[in-house]
Amino acid sequence: LEGLYDRLAGTGYGYGEVFQGLRAMWRRGEELYAEAALPDGARTTAGAFGLHPALLDAALHVNLLDLPGGQAVLPFAWSGVTLHRAGTDRLRLSLYPEGNDAVRLDLADGDGTPVATVRGLVARPVTAEQLTADADDPLYRIDLVPAPGAARTALSDLAVCGADAGLDAPRYPDLAALADAGDVPGTVVLAVPADPGTGEGLPERARDLVGTTLDTLRLWLDDARFTGRRLAVLLRGDHLTHAPLFGLVRAAAAENPGRFLLVGTDGSAAPDSALATALASDEPETAVRDGEVRVPRLARAKPGGPHVWDPDGTVLVTGGTGGLGALIARHLVTGHGVRRLLLAGRRGADAPGAADLRAELAALGAEVTLARCDVADRADLAALLGRHPVRAVVHAAGVVDNGVLASLDADRVERVLRPKVDAAWHLHDLTRDADLSAFVLLSSTAGLLVGGGQANYAAANTFLDGLAAHRRSLGLPGVSLAYGLWASVSYTHL
Repeated sequence: LEGLYDRLAGTGYGYGEVFQGLRAMWRRGEELYAEAALPDGARTTAGAFGLHPALLDAALHVNLLDLPGGQAVLPFAWSGVTLHRAGTDRLRLSLYPEGNDAVRLDLADGDGTPVATVRGLVARPVTAEQLTADADDPLYRIDLVPAPGAARTALSDLAVCGADAGLDAPRYPDLAALADAGDVPGTVVLAVPADPGTGEGLPERARDLVGTTLDTLRLWLDDARFTGRRLAVLLRGDHLTHAPLFGLVRAAAAENPGRFLLVGTDGSAAPDSALATALASDEPETAVRDGEVRVPRLARAKPGGPHVWDPDGTVLVTGGTGGLGALIARHLVTGHGVRRLLLAGRRGADAPGAADLRAELAALGAEVTLARCDVADRADLAALLGRHPVRAVVHAAGVVDNGVLASLDADRVERVLRPKVDAAWHLHDLTRDADLSAFVLLSSTAGLLVGGGQANYAAANTFLDGLAAHRRSLGLPGVSLAYGLWASVSYTHL
């Protein structure tokens, strides 16, 4: 290992002292073994972590020794991760090939006691240009790429609950009936009934579907007869009532690794083989598009030309006096030259800081109206739009009520979905013929990546993502921005 970290630095790996922990390695055929340890000055911090990140990273450096000159790779996808023991300051690593492009990791402490197991780790090449990409424009999109190869799941080890999934497998009306019938197969498909309608009562139907699906997910986790099995939730990506279920299931999968699989379809006639491949995947989420199995991946997005906001038109910002709404209002004025703002919230001008915000924006040359309005109330919103015709909409209103899946009930789901789902739908429906120049929905990464402990919020935000896609399919403007933290402070939007 002499000179290892100098060589890695030449490739682009700038490891500091705490990360330079690889101490020894061995090779046996395709299997690699290594020892890594934290430096003396960092050992006292090991107890603060399940597995110290610098120590884990150092152990993985054994995977870098055979790379071609100038090549760099980074961990890309982890699966089957189990922590057996916390707080160690020394690791023994065993690394074995697992399939075409993955490796298995077995980690032990200095005495050989198991620390962690990783069933599959996939690394991907990365270039210096990617590592030094402009951090001031961190804009990403979700791409659906062809799925890695997967063996076909034997249909004899499948069962279907709910609607017809188009699979040659036993079908039951619900999970209770399946459990009562006897042995539960390794994979159970929950086929959510179709609801292609987009008319009156859509928010209520979407909330009802979230409630019934939440009950099913909780039953799956609570009933010991389903232990060790995986529930595959089959959804139609073009049904707006299904849109919130994508966030709900992603959050459930994040909280309970290995227990759930999300399969989204485009409604096309997919062959059994495509669904079987999707169901066999080790990925937490797959999609079937035109009979092909795909998986979601983050990809850097290149913004198009700048959107030109009508300087004479009024822009409605819902939740406009909250932290996030105020941030957006300032950006519209200073970054896009907007001169007329309608800031709506449940407390209107009485919201904390509202008067100061109006004065600040007025000093920047904007005409600001503060309006009291519950945008989730269709009649209240219709009255507001009747008094103030608008040229563009930014929907920033929202409420959070976080909790793991087992702690959520109908009231907590209703509280979070109403200001997102109901309000967004009413905004869409009431402005459909208004010739808007922009319709922007502020969604959240909770619906895509980090929804654990926020299943209700994740569901609410993926509805916004679905609504934006629905509007574009109608030829209407619509974009959903799934944001993370805007700054070092997390904002509560009101």
